[in-house]
Amino acid sequence: PYKATNTSGQDLLFAPSFELVGADGRIVRAGRDVPADVSKALIARTDNPFVQDQIAIIGPLLRGPENAKEGLVIFPADSLSPGEIMVFAAGFSGETATVTPPTGGDKVILRKTRMLRYADTGDLSTRGDAALGLVEARWIMR
Repeated sequence: PYKATNTSGQDLLFAPSFELVGADGRIVRAGRDVPADVSKALIARTDNPFVQDQIAIIGPLLRGPENAKEGLVIFPADSLSPGEIMVFAAGFSGETATVTPPTGGDKVILRKTRMLRYADTGDLSTRGDAALGLVEARWIMR
């Protein structure tokens, strides 16, 4: 679960994206291959009528804490022992940078992205609703 509050001086278009990287280096986009009924069931378990899925949350994010949006990110569980994982959350900042890769070639646009790193998760099937151990949280350009 997450909450986004617009503290800027203007209303914004909110379109967050989330990716998970496991110890094997494979990148998984949030919501891919997650059945709609699974999303509905997990949102219901939050017992929060304001939580939205990753599609419904896209749209205007009005200014102020009274207009905050709450969402739930869901990744498919291809492995129940993924080891250390990192989650990259983009779309929470409008900051970008255009750079030329060190190897040359076309310029690329980097977006300010929140990186969350979690320690070795162990066997997820035995965790129940227990939170993962957050090791590091920082902003990066990705």
